[in-house]
Amino acid sequence: MTSLIFLKLTQGTFSLIESEDIALDQIINESIRMLRERASHEGVRLRGDIEGNLPMLYGDHRRIRQVLLNLLSNTIKFTHSGGSVGAVARYDDERILLSVADTSIGIAPDDIPKALERFTQVESTLNRSYEGTGLGLPLSKRLIELYGGTLSVESELGVGTTVVMAFPANRTVLARATA
Repeated sequence: MTSLIFLKLTQGTFSLIESEDIALDQIINESIRMLRERASHEGVRLRGDIEGNLPMLYGDHRRIRQVLLNLLSNTIKFTHSGGSVGAVARYDDERILLSVADTSIGIAPDDIPKALERFTQVESTLNRSYEGTGLGLPLSKRLIELYGGTLSVESELGVGTTVVMAFPANRTVLARATA
C-alpha cells in the first residue's frame, strides 16, 4: 500500500482526497494511543506536546495521521530502550510546525539526503539490524509538499533525530478565516 501511494505521488496522480479543518492535537493523541503499547514494549517513552494556541490545520486527516504514524514508528524502531520519542505541535510566524524528535541512533548529517530518497536506507553498523522499505521519510516528505509545506531533518549519530514539518500560513484555519 505504501509503495502504491509513493508511486502515485511520484507520477503526479496522487491527490489529497479530503480537506477539512483538523485538530493536530487529536491526531497526535490518536497516534500516540495507537503506538503506546509498541513503545512501551521497546522501553521507549512516548509523549506529545501541543501548544495551547495551536490553530486547526486545513488538510486530510487520514494523510496527516499517516505521516505522523510513519515518523513515530520509525523513531520508536531506531530508539534504544530507555530513550524517548515525542511529537510536538506549535504555531510560529503564521505557520504550523509539527515535529517528531527522538533519542535514537541518529543519522550522520551527510546521510540525511540519502535517507530522504525512496527505497534507500542509510547503511551503518548501527542500523543494519532494522528492517524497512526505505519509504517512511520520502513518503512523508512528498505528502507534506502536497500541502505546500516542507519537511526537514536534523540529526546527530548517537544523539537523535528531529523531523520538522512546516505547514504554510494558507493551511492554518486562522489564515483561511481572514482571507
